[in-house]
Amino acid sequence: MSDARETVRDPDWYTSGAVETIAKIEAVIDGLPAREAFLLGQILRYADRAGEKDDPAIDLGKANNYAHRLVTGDWRCDGGR
Repeated sequence: MSDARETVRDPDWYTSGAVETIAKIEAVIDGLPAREAFLLGQILRYADRAGEKDDPAIDLGKANNYAHRLVTGDWRCDGGR
């Protein structure tokens, strides 16, 4: 990306796949209650960019932490974020 505007609008880590991350998120969360939609969107966001922006373990750890919160209502106790 050549400038900050493009990095904000179309960062490579969200646009490198066949389907843009936001399109995947919108398709999956449509009709869900706000809390579940947000948490699931975060899970998809971090899983989709794993290895594209940060160390894959970091992004997958974040996705795992949001998944844990979606299922249990709490953040992971081991700081897996």
